Amino acid sequence: MDGIVFDVLFNGQPLPIQLSLDSTLNDLKEMLENFTGIPRNEQVLINLPDNVKSDTILAQVDLIGLELLHIPEQPPVNNNVQQQQEQQQQQQQQPIQQEPYIPPQVVGQHPPLNFHEDDLTDDDDIEDFENLHVQQPQQQQQVYQTSRFATNFFPDVQTDNGQISTSSLIEFIDQLHYPAFTEEMMNTYSAVVPQSFAKSFKEAMAEGRRQGKLVMAYLHSFNNDMSMTFCLDILRSEEIFQLISENFIFWVANITPEAEALFFSLIQFESYPIVALVANYGSPQLISMMQGVSNKSEFYNKLITEIESNQPELERIRDEEEESHQHRMIVEEQDLAYQESLKADKEKKEKLEKEQREAENKAQEKLDHGKLVPPEPPKSKDSTQIVFKLPGDVRVDRRFNSTDTLLTLRNYLDGEGCEIENYQFVTQYPKKVFKKEDFNLTMIEAGLHPQSILNVRDEDN
Repeated sequence: MDGIVFDVLFNGQPLPIQLSLDSTLNDLKEMLENFTGIPRNEQVLINLPDNVKSDTILAQVDLIGLELLHIPEQPPVNNNVQQQQEQQQQQQQQPIQQEPYIPPQVVGQHPPLNFHEDDLTDDDDIEDFENLHVQQPQQQQQVYQTSRFATNFFPDVQTDNGQISTSSLIEFIDQLHYPAFTEEMMNTYSAVVPQSFAKSFKEAMAEGRRQGKLVMAYLHSFNNDMSMTFCLDILRSEEIFQLISENFIFWVANITPEAEALFFSLIQFESYPIVALVANYGSPQLISMMQGVSNKSEFYNKLITEIESNQPELERIRDEEEESHQHRMIVEEQDLAYQESLKADKEKKEKLEKEQREAENKAQEKLDHGKLVPPEPPKSKDSTQIVFKLPGDVRVDRRFNSTDTLLTLRNYLDGEGCEIENYQFVTQYPKKVFKKEDFNLTMIEAGLHPQSILNVRDEDN
């Protein structure tokens, strides 16, 4: 029987799966529920491609290395209680002399800032932490408590030389996409901030490459006063608004308390807001990652520095994309012209075939007329001798019954292969012209009995 066969690893043991070719992810989860007793809403499949939806046909998907995890549903945990549990867990697992690391929460508004030319020379207050090391698995267990939400993000954290990898960062924040950020800032706070990119982070990276711009990923937290201060005092300022709008693809993620716990297991950040600058030079590159942005001048200076330092590479990428775009346009135009040529040739061929079929059908119809002609009668007083004089000095003699009509004459000539369409029969003396409307006359009624000579011609000519 046709179908797909593969294994799903569960508790270290492979589960053999066999499904029909039209089975979807829903069908697979239903089968796994029957095998393991795990409800579908508590199943997490590891190594499943990102683009697989519940109604995706599995026959089109790479199913190698699938693993099933059971993540039970848990009621929401109060953030304060969760922090206390994490602190207790750290205290139990770490040496007594080591205090657990807890990200500080900055509360309150910073004083109004003056934006002067002199301020654009120092960016000490913006902490750049793209080089912070990712915690080892044992340390992650001390800081991060496994949850259904977190498992869906990073079943296996990837690192580059002990540091957070760009791919891990992208996979993490892509699932926190917050396309309504700009609209909600306007509706809730009447704040005009740069327009956030409406699609996924991966699509933002593709757009950044197409336009030759860096991607600015802003990780926002509604529960943090510093994030709100950053939005209301910095993002909506005229200088920052214009700089971001003209030079960056601005993309926003919303950091929930659950996501914050996982993010802290990747990077021990200290304060919001968090801003990452990422370039797409063929593959994503993390250019800069900043935390605790609170000074407009320093933030502006940092962005200018990154724009200028990356400008040559961005211009190269922009030129490559423009050249690639022009090439695609030429290929598309050529393909369109080719398709139009194929269409014209096809239509011409179909027209010729149709005309040929019609001509063949008409020729066959004329030949079939000959089958309607009665047999030639013997020479007698009731027979009429007709001599046909056809174009090209062709002469045909034939006897007909005196009661046969002129239509019989037409049918006879059609059966003999005469190519005339609209017959006219013309007598020499006295001259008479018989047209289609006269074809119901008999030989006697037409005055052709007992014999007559008929000139045959085409009425159209």
